[in-house]
Amino acid sequence: MLNLIKKSKKLIIKGVLKPKVFLILFSLFFSSLSLAAPLSVTWKGGLIPGGNEQSGLNCTATTNGVALDLDRATAPHDVVLSDDGLQVFTANRSGDGGSNIDNNQLSMNRLGTPNEILTDKIRNDANATCNDIEGASPGAISDGQITGSSNIIEGLHIGNRGSTFFVLDTIGDIGKFNLSIPYDISTMSYETRVQFGNTIDSMHFSRDGTKLFTLSSSTDDPVVTTYSLPAPFDISSTTQIHQVDLDTKGIDVSASSHDQGFDIEFNPDGSAMFILMANTNTANNNFVYQFSLGKNYDVSTAVNVGKWDMNDVFLNRGSDKDGEPRGMGFSSDGMKLFVVEIKSGTGVDMINQFDLECPYGLA
Repeated sequence: MLNLIKKSKKLIIKGVLKPKVFLILFSLFFSSLSLAAPLSVTWKGGLIPGGNEQSGLNCTATTNGVALDLDRATAPHDVVLSDDGLQVFTANRSGDGGSNIDNNQLSMNRLGTPNEILTDKIRNDANATCNDIEGASPGAISDGQITGSSNIIEGLHIGNRGSTFFVLDTIGDIGKFNLSIPYDISTMSYETRVQFGNTIDSMHFSRDGTKLFTLSSSTDDPVVTTYSLPAPFDISSTTQIHQVDLDTKGIDVSASSHDQGFDIEFNPDGSAMFILMANTNTANNNFVYQFSLGKNYDVSTAVNVGKWDMNDVFLNRGSDKDGEPRGMGFSSDGMKLFVVEIKSGTGVDMINQFDLECPYGLA
């Protein structure tokens, strides 16, 4: 690089290379270097949100009176944070009773510091109260309209600044719940549902609530379907706009097969889309693909920007921390990514926090 500068200086002195042209070339060179440099994604840590057993409290869920004894991440498949970053919600693919999640598959824990998962108050604050934890059973609240008798859920989207919760069950039903107090799941009431069948594993709404996106969970065939809604966050009817097979957009299905799309997210203005892909047979194929959308919230205009390889983190945290990623969510400013993982046996089900170099920058 030093030799290049010296040669350019000689050319300028000789009049062969004009100073203005040199400056343009110089800036383009460094711009290309910055574009080529990979963005940093730093693992901050992982945490299992606490319950009564971790805090010594005797808290119960407001909606059903069941004690919130166990930790609040049992087979977590989705994670969402409130806009202020002080509440973390998980959707848990866990049944009722026994060693499951105390009949409250939707969980809330408060954080001491916004968007810092390691500051879970139930686990880390000696002054924590029952106001810092809550649980609810969307299946029971809907009288079985979603989840049927299993009460198991696997997806969550929060709209209307915390006043509307959408919950996805394992048979492809999305239930709409209204909250009289934003982000307070003790005030949830069921409104309606839309049924898609059990081929979807994740869903997301546009920021204005006029579009709904579903991600197919079919093995080796990730497909995003876009629907228009009659009014913001109104799922009384849906109209399909288009389907996009992400194989045609650069998602690589591994030779080992069993690659599955587990989550779909967008940045707030819909100019970027993120797809979590994981392999159900091996821990070696875990990626988050990032797409740039030529038209906001139009998946047909998606261009593959790249993928973030999660394996370096998930395979190097010790033998008891090599879980399988199942869901993700960003902080409202896009500077943090949260990934929930599951692991049977000696492993742990928990929430991981990653700090990003720039908002929504993974690839």
